Amino acid sequence: MTHPRHLHVVSSQATQTVVAPPDQAGLRISELLRRHGLPLNTRCGQKAICDGCFLELTAGSLVDMETGKLVTVDGASMPVMIRGCTHRLPPALAPGGNAIDGA
Repeated sequence: MTHPRHLHVVSSQATQTVVAPPDQAGLRISELLRRHGLPLNTRCGQKAICDGCFLELTAGSLVDMETGKLVTVDGASMPVMIRGCTHRLPPALAPGGNAIDGA
């Protein structure tokens, strides 16, 4: 059984948890956030040629859709800047979900 994924989002306006149902797990982070009322500036049409959808991954893991590699931040790591249009949730999450800043 596949469970919903949790994405903890911190912005200048609020902190909230996005619960992604299993059928949304493969979406780009930018699309996932848009569907949950947190649109990013994707002025380049999600082609990864601008910096409008940059986010800071502060905990957890995301998949870089261009390379297929897992980008992970743990308690000992510095946050990583990622583009919301080129990353998605991984197939399985560690307990606690992911945390991103900048939405």
